[in-house]
Amino acid sequence: MGNCCGNKRKQWSSGQLNHQKDFIPANPSTGNYSTPVNPPVKLKYIGDTKLVLVGTVSRRAYHFLTPQMILEVDGADARSLTTHPLVIQV
Repeated sequence: MGNCCGNKRKQWSSGQLNHQKDFIPANPSTGNYSTPVNPPVKLKYIGDTKLVLVGTVSRRAYHFLTPQMILEVDGADARSLTTHPLVIQV
């Protein structure tokens, strides 16, 4: 009897599992963004420095480059991003 990790690895390498379909790039510099899961939500960063947060659903990195910056984020990520005390929905 094989172990579970070895079996998954074997299925993945043989093409039976397709992990690529769930991959969403998190690097904004590439310009490769997935289609949002939910309608976008505007969030504002009220801190004094730069901030990068990663959405828990899309795994996309959101870069707040300046204080008071507003970003449109995937609606599925909004709930997790607003748990940061310096990010608010506008």
